[in-house]
Amino acid sequence: MTKQLLLTSEQFHPAFAALLRYERRQARIEHPSGSFDKAKRWYPSGRDEDVIDFGRSPSRSYPNSYNLACRSLAHCERYEEADHQVVLRLKRELKKLGVGAKDANAKGLLRAALLDRELPQANTSNCDRERF
Repeated sequence: MTKQLLLTSEQFHPAFAALLRYERRQARIEHPSGSFDKAKRWYPSGRDEDVIDFGRSPSRSYPNSYNLACRSLAHCERYEEADHQVVLRLKRELKKLGVGAKDANAKGLLRAALLDRELPQANTSNCDRERF
């Protein structure tokens, strides 16, 4: 049996923003901020520079290593300060629904599927008797 992760709106919004940023960066619609040096190596700047903490440093052989690291899901999660498990759950739900985070109605569908449900009521009829 799998453990269900309860979501709050405080968890939902940064997680959805991280997933949206990830999909945009993977599709090359959005680009991380940064610049190239004279040897054509790319280095991040701004918020991307503050958030990056992994990845191979650029060299002449691998000049875009930081650029690729800034397009990863882990980097986008740190950028938006989102929880990894929540982002993965949103990604799974979107895949089940057959839409991407970039679609116009994706946020509404996820809210309906995860946040707007009524919580199940506990069955208290069996709690009156003792077990031993």
